[in-house]
Amino acid sequence: MLLVALGALGGERWARRQLREAVGSSIASIHKSQIAGLRLWAEARTRQTRGSVKGSTVRTDALAVLRAKTPEERKQAMQHLHDDLAARALLDGTHGFLVVDPAAKGYAFTTHMEELGGASLLDRPSFRDALKGETTISQPVKIKGDKPSGFGDELPSMFSFAPIYDDENKLAGVLGFRLDPAKELSQVLEVGRMGQTGETYAFDLSGVMVSRSRFADQLRNAGLITGSGVLEVQLKAATHDVEKASDVEADAPQTLPVRSALAGKNGQNIEEGWLDYRGHRAIGSWTWIPEMRLGLVTKIDRDEAYAIINAIHWAALALIAMLGGAGVVIIVFAFFAMKLEAKAAEMVELGQYKLLKKIGEGGMGAVYRAEHSLLARPTAIKLLKSNTSETLQRFEREVKLTAQLSHPNTIAIYDYGFNDAGTFYYAMEFLEGTDLEGLVRQEGPVPVGRALHIVQQVLGSLAEAHAAGLVHRDIKPANIMLTTRGGIADFVKVLDFGLVRPVETGDAKLTGEHTVIGTPLYLAPELLTSSSAASARSDLYAVGAVLFYLLSGRDAFEAPNMTAMVSRHLSGTRTPLASVIPGGVVPEGIDELLSSWLARDAAKRPENARVAQAELAVLVVRYPWSEEDARAAAPHVGLASAQTELALPVGSSG
Repeated sequence: MLLVALGALGGERWARRQLREAVGSSIASIHKSQIAGLRLWAEARTRQTRGSVKGSTVRTDALAVLRAKTPEERKQAMQHLHDDLAARALLDGTHGFLVVDPAAKGYAFTTHMEELGGASLLDRPSFRDALKGETTISQPVKIKGDKPSGFGDELPSMFSFAPIYDDENKLAGVLGFRLDPAKELSQVLEVGRMGQTGETYAFDLSGVMVSRSRFADQLRNAGLITGSGVLEVQLKAATHDVEKASDVEADAPQTLPVRSALAGKNGQNIEEGWLDYRGHRAIGSWTWIPEMRLGLVTKIDRDEAYAIINAIHWAALALIAMLGGAGVVIIVFAFFAMKLEAKAAEMVELGQYKLLKKIGEGGMGAVYRAEHSLLARPTAIKLLKSNTSETLQRFEREVKLTAQLSHPNTIAIYDYGFNDAGTFYYAMEFLEGTDLEGLVRQEGPVPVGRALHIVQQVLGSLAEAHAAGLVHRDIKPANIMLTTRGGIADFVKVLDFGLVRPVETGDAKLTGEHTVIGTPLYLAPELLTSSSAASARSDLYAVGAVLFYLLSGRDAFEAPNMTAMVSRHLSGTRTPLASVIPGGVVPEGIDELLSSWLARDAAKRPENARVAQAELAVLVVRYPWSEEDARAAAPHVGLASAQTELALPVGSSG
């Protein structure tokens, strides 16, 4: 019995360590994804601003504003500039613009025809960088103008600045678009929230939160903020729950992540954690992003993250206490042993996993629902039927390449190996939800905001793979699953990396030089003639076809037979979206995006998923899909067959 007690304590410590590592890894992955997403958003915004200034008429109108000699001339020039920007859809998602004349005592002439002065904006480093010829995004700031309305409303604002050059290529001024950090910046950071208390927020050099707090409603009810929380929350370590006692000590120190990041020390704390701005003990990761002059914190309440550890702790203590009644323990043990023995007869063990139920089978292998023997973690196990040398090589390659990927939107590989009979297997996360094929079959075409939200996550998964020199080669609706993760609805998981391979290796013996591998409806033209032509650009072609399918419920290159379909791919003849989308009206910017991603010539497509993400970012802001929208749609998503055919090679029978 002493050995059992020691075993219980040892098992508890082991479980604690394993769970801490899993929590730390999950937080780190989400944190890295948020940093990447923030940088992509900033890149897309600066690219748009830079491109707008390069437009000949925009530059001409902006120069006319700067050269105006009277208020009336300036007003007319601003109106021309406004109309030009509006016609080019460059004001979509913004809250106006301004033109700054550095020679006119630092005054800016805004869309509200007012003069805006003061150091609150024009003394910012990002504006000074624009005067040096750089395109930049400012940190959130409250600006105050000469009038109580318009740009002088003291609302939190960010600006995307670009220099304006005259005909002699000399700096003449600066054009800036006003952005709302409570929407744009915060929306980027709200994609990967964990559980009920997880959040990612940004802060500035003064240790003030510059994005929307997840707990804005509670803070507002407590009288701590009046708006969204942007530029209202001092990130200080509260010693009590501020939602119950609405004050924070004036001399309270900054929270651990803020202090560390401002001192140039990025890091993670998943042990004891720290007191956050709400008075709750939190764990998480933090990073200072120097080019944006912002810090980022990804955190979750420690109690929520480690609730399962506390359960294990009390279970271990209960077991030890039970050992005091030896006779009772023996009886109870014998009873449960018989129950477990009966249940074990229905299960097959595979390493550390118990196979519970077969959920799919194909010509090359089978997929089982399973669970880890110790952690009781739901798992999907893929077993290989054939043990030929060539098949084993391909299967092992699939596992090793997929295991390199850690993006939260990519299905996770837990383990792999051989059983006693020499059968190769690997374990991956078990998913519940629906694939995109099932979603459209059940609900029809999805709203544009939801479609872009889904595709944005698919590109996130592929961006990591492309950066590692890998291509997927079989992106299609059935290989993209919608599930719920940590309370986040409409969370995407990209499946079936069974066809993934390094771009630089041919692997002709494993795949066949002239074998068409993938799903023809979503294959890029170059792959219809040679599988060795696979590249990141061919993945993006498939993503474009998936977006078309989501918006219309139809395939972009559907045809009465295979020959006709292949011909349409090779000639670049896709179905016009306007002819199949509900209502017949294509949302602005969508056709241009599809034309780029579905270009017949691979060289005309985005170079990789990261570039495609930047192109998509502006449309995601234009057509938002909020967390509330996702939760409202989630009840319609039931348990699907997406993982019943998980990662079985194309062409296998299901």
